Parts: sequence; C-alpha cells; structure tokens
Amino acid sequence: MRINLSATPVEELWQEGLALGLFSDERPPRGMAGVVDWRLSGFVSRSVAAGKITGSPGETVLLSPERPSLPPRKLLVVGMGDLKSLSPERMIDTGGIVVRAMRAVGCREIAASIPGIGRCGYSTSDLAEWFISGMLSALWATGEPMERWPSVHIIETPADLSEVEDGLRVLKTRLREKQEGNRETVGVSLYGME
Repeated sequence: MRINLSATPVEELWQEGLALGLFSDERPPRGMAGVVDWRLSGFVSRSVAAGKITGSPGETVLLSPERPSLPPRKLLVVGMGDLKSLSPERMIDTGGIVVRAMRAVGCREIAASIPGIGRCGYSTSDLAEWFISGMLSALWATGEPMERWPSVHIIETPADLSEVEDGLRVLKTRLREKQEGNRETVGVSLYGME
C-alpha cells in the first residue's frame, strides 16, 4: 500500500472517492469540507440544513455530486462530533471508517483530508498519525494482501504537508518497533519512504 501526500486543489483531484470529516459544531463547514462545500455552491451546507447530514460521531453519508467543479464521483462525509471533543481515538476510528466505507463502494483510489487541522488542540502531525493509523488498522483487519488495498492520497494545503509528513514518519517508526521482523507490515510505503 502507498500513502501519497499532495497539495492538489480539490477541483483537480482525479481519485474516484473523496473523504471529508465534518464537525457537528462547525457551521458552515471548515477545512477541506468547507472548500468542497464552496466548490459545490453550498451543497454540503444545504444537506446539513435539511437534516441529511448531522456531523455526529461515526455518521457516514455518501454523496454523488454531479458537478464538473468536483471530479471525484463519490464524496464521503464522515461525522466527527463536536470539535472540542476530538480525541486520538476518534481520529483513529475515523480513519478506519473512511477506508471501510470507500472500499464498500468500490473505490480503489481514495483522496482524504485530515479532519481538524489548525482548529483543535492537537498538532497536525499527531492528527495525521492517528488518522492514517486507523486506516492501516482497518485494512490489516481485512486479512487481504496489501496489493489489494486501495491507494490513499492525503490532500492538504502546502503549509500543512510538512507536519503531515512528520506524523507519517512517527507512524512508520512505531510500526517498525511494533512489528519488528514482520516484512509485510513494515513494507507499507508511506509517501515513498522505504
């Protein structure tokens, strides 16, 4: 499996699926969810106002916007609960929810943004480590060989990518320590680091 980092603008994404976290107490949506909402002329905000999306923890809503301004055909909105209650466990759970839901709808190429960056008491590197750790745990739990896992593309602003990379380095070190000698686990390619 390969986890790629990118500052690609949302309107230039080529992946089939895009996953976003939505906090229940952020109205209008912020972060990448806010950018997507803006690109879709308030589609996410209108869905929230209509009660179709609440942002409650673990909620998953799959949208299929028919807009040329947003190339991914499948938009997964994952509820994060309220921002002040964000925890490492919730970030790990969200990472798992993202890959399980995207795999369930057949996405082999997933773009995702790390929820909460710059808006909570945790560092970007910690948020990235926890979120991606949850993705990997969910994929390992399938028992499938890594060659069958989807590719994950973490989409963030250029200013945040360095800290996301720091979180991935910490995660890779922890994986090596935890799974020393298990080549399959250590062989996960995080943004090209070997």
